[in-house]
Amino acid sequence: MSTLAEFVAGLRESGLAALEAEVELAPGELADELRALDLAMREEFPGDAPAFDPAAAGWAAEIVHRTCVAIGNRAVPAEEALRWLGRPSPDPRNPAVIYSVDLLLRHLPELHALARRMSAGDPVVPALLQLGANWPLSSVGLPGVVLSNPSAALEPIAVHRGLRLHYADRVLARGDASRLGQDVRIDDTLRAALGHYPGLAPSLAKALELPSSGEIEERKSANCASSSP
Repeated sequence: MSTLAEFVAGLRESGLAALEAEVELAPGELADELRALDLAMREEFPGDAPAFDPAAAGWAAEIVHRTCVAIGNRAVPAEEALRWLGRPSPDPRNPAVIYSVDLLLRHLPELHALARRMSAGDPVVPALLQLGANWPLSSVGLPGVVLSNPSAALEPIAVHRGLRLHYADRVLARGDASRLGQDVRIDDTLRAALGHYPGLAPSLAKALELPSSGEIEERKSANCASSSP
């Protein structure tokens, strides 16, 4: 039997974690591991990260662990897995909660891909998509996610500069064009991030109506020519 703290430690240290059907919660150890995960994320976070919400992070840790168990152990009844995935989520959806949940739920795209490989018809697969719709920061790059109310879902991300930059970085890294055109503040952040280097993500740059690398070079040449004596 492993503890949930050991599961979180495995994710933090290597991105891998042992799957155990039973788990001891060990609240004190779990709190330490979640805080360590928070501190590690803050070192690479763009700008100031929101406050850490231990309860929200703990909720996400249990969700991710139970999902891994359901995927890895086909003997787990589907209704049990769905019951865990449908547990009430933390409220309100403020920047601190979104950031803290994402410390664990950022693995959601990989979990969904693994579940599909194991069994595309598993009810866990659409349940993960719904989870992704509820937590848009964590589901960037997860195909099939539909935000029913994008403006409301993205508002707490868009209003926090650090989260907005983090979201934009993830959209660029995963090339997720489905997240464009849903919030003008996020689109503007993406345009600023690409700047004079649209070649870093040409399909996204085109969708954002940015000039191509060739067009930028032509403009530079034209400016140099016009400024020559």
